[in-house]
Amino acid sequence: MSAPSWLEIDLDRLTGNVASIRALLGAPDRPRDGLRVGSGPALIAATIKADAYGIGIEPIARHLAPLVDWFAVYSPDQAIALAPLTRAVAILVYMPVETEGIPVALEAARVCGKRIHFTIHDRSDVGVFADIARRIGASVNVHVYLDTGMNRAGIRAEDLAPVIADVRASGSLRLLGVYTHFSSAETDGPITLEQARRFDEAVGPHVPDLAPDGHIHIANSAGLLRDGGLQRDLVRPGLLLWGYAIDAMADGSLLSRDSVLPILRWRSRIVHTRTVAAGSSVGYAGTERLARDSVLGIVPVGYGDGYPLALSGRAVVTFVNRPTLAARVLGRVNMDQLIVDLTGTGVARGDLVEIYSADVDAPNSLPRLADLAAAHCYELLCRLTPRIERRIVTFADQ
Repeated sequence: MSAPSWLEIDLDRLTGNVASIRALLGAPDRPRDGLRVGSGPALIAATIKADAYGIGIEPIARHLAPLVDWFAVYSPDQAIALAPLTRAVAILVYMPVETEGIPVALEAARVCGKRIHFTIHDRSDVGVFADIARRIGASVNVHVYLDTGMNRAGIRAEDLAPVIADVRASGSLRLLGVYTHFSSAETDGPITLEQARRFDEAVGPHVPDLAPDGHIHIANSAGLLRDGGLQRDLVRPGLLLWGYAIDAMADGSLLSRDSVLPILRWRSRIVHTRTVAAGSSVGYAGTERLARDSVLGIVPVGYGDGYPLALSGRAVVTFVNRPTLAARVLGRVNMDQLIVDLTGTGVARGDLVEIYSADVDAPNSLPRLADLAAAHCYELLCRLTPRIERRIVTFADQ
């Protein structure tokens, strides 16, 4: 039995996106502003938390392993799942490790060994990770997260010196990095540069405290696109890998739109059609009333698959064999299906439908639909549920 809908993922495009990021990082002798530990271009830590942003961790991680230098995930359990999929690539865990999470962190240290890097968000974390090091009989790699204005987690500038002193005094922890996270790199250049300034001011005196193979890192996808001076020793792209971050930049990007391409599209088929008289209501609560005799079609996709309810009556789908044709979603999005207006289109049962297009100019591209839903590409990707079949394809071949 064929799947009601499926995601098509182009790994060749993913390769191209990584290559574009590498090119942006420049040649080994390219100067970079701000603090740095090593020489040469910044390394790439591919952020693939939340099941690679909902796309699917296994094919993404296996493909990226020889292309990137590091991986970054949110939690220790994500690191445990990632470890067997990669080729000895370092794994940074962003999550604060609270009391309940210590057993999982311990298991992650045992499974991943020296590949795993934990994040210190609080001075008390030093003792937690020192205890993990004692219990596994090996040193543990740590990074200190400095809060420069996100106000979500991390330590304050005035606490940086004592935390680093504690790490160095522990005898079992290696300080492999200090980093921060930008709050508004997509939309606000001055705030982003101010965060970078605060970071440099606080971290500068402590660069000698880092291990020789340590890293200073501050740039997410938007920071990487905003200013070459934010690269430091390592960058942490996430959304940019999948081909979407450029669309969210409010005031320009260092990469062109055609150098980074969406790697994903969502497809289905028309499974039912019917003709309905003018004046009839459509769907739950009758939120749509037809102004004409209409041909309606059913697409077996709904909010149970992750399609946003907020797109009810607003979004369109397109058709694989007729890409210039768009049909509006009528009425409320259902759990398992959409009703679309096929009037005058000639579209019939069995025709291929594009739910999310990989064409950035299409009316159902992910950025356009995210805007319609008052959401973000991050959210729409992470909504995609495991019940949608994943297929590896090459878009150029279809």
